[in-house]
This record gives sequence, structure tokens and C-alpha cells, in this order.
Amino acid sequence: MSVDNPFPIRGTITLKENGRIASLDSVTEWVTETDHGDLLQQATDRARRLYGNGVEVEVEFYDDGHGFAQGFEIGEPLGTPDAYDEYEAKLDAVREGLLEAYAAGYAKALRDHDVETSVDANAETLKEIGHITESNYYYWESRTLPLDGWLRDHFGVDDGEGSDE
Repeated sequence: MSVDNPFPIRGTITLKENGRIASLDSVTEWVTETDHGDLLQQATDRARRLYGNGVEVEVEFYDDGHGFAQGFEIGEPLGTPDAYDEYEAKLDAVREGLLEAYAAGYAKALRDHDVETSVDANAETLKEIGHITESNYYYWESRTLPLDGWLRDHFGVDDGEGSDE
């Protein structure tokens, strides 16, 4: 049984913050399961280094002449440069919103649990002095722990449930 050689395989890769969307004219197994590793991931990584997230680029995968994936070429970004700027602006707005929400929740939790701190428990103050930084929104976004649990773990605050005190 013989298999038709699908090369060259052409398509686009859209670079997302946490991954990619590949639109190829053949099944991806031809370029992900090769003797040279995952060529689709390699192409994604190279395109991201060249152009950043939020960009769609053309890609062409080529073979060694015997139907085995050998390499790839990355084309220029598709669309306008403004599309990338718009993407970045939206991403910045989302991050700022998450940071704002985290600061407000953090300030409220400090007040509700009477946590003693040298910092004013005001969301704007927390942001201005850098007590709440950009890295904090990752916590808020992923919600790995409930905020009460986080306060309990970091400040020894007890939520009072099940306590006779």
C-alpha cells in the first residue's frame, strides 16, 4: 500500500498567547510526527520569535524528496500591522481589568479580615505603590486558590467557620 506524498504542505499559523491555530492543506500528523521532531511546533516557535502573538503567518513545509518532512519556511505576516497593535491593546485592557479586579478583591479581603498591614487597604493605593503588580493578575485569572484560602496561607487569617472563638 502506498501513500500519496502530500508535500509541500501549505497553510497558515495564527499565533495565540497560549498556543496556535494551524490551518494546513493536509493532516497535521505529516508535520508533527517526524524524524526531525514536531516541525509544526518548531515553525510556531520561530514565527512567534519573529512576529510575536496575535499574528497570522503563512507557512510551507517541505520534504526530503521521499515523502518525509524535512523543514519549513515562514512567510510574512498576513493582514495589517494594525491587527497586531489592536490585539496588544485588547490584551493590555484585559490585563489592566484583571489587575483592577484583583486589587479591589485584595483590598476588600484585607478589610474584611482585619489584616494588619502597613499598606492602606485601598485598591488604587495598592496598585500605585506596587503592592499589587502585574504578576498578581495571573493568580486572579487562574484562580488556583480561593482568595480566603490564599489569605489563610499567607497571613494566617482564619475564615472563622467551625470556630467557637
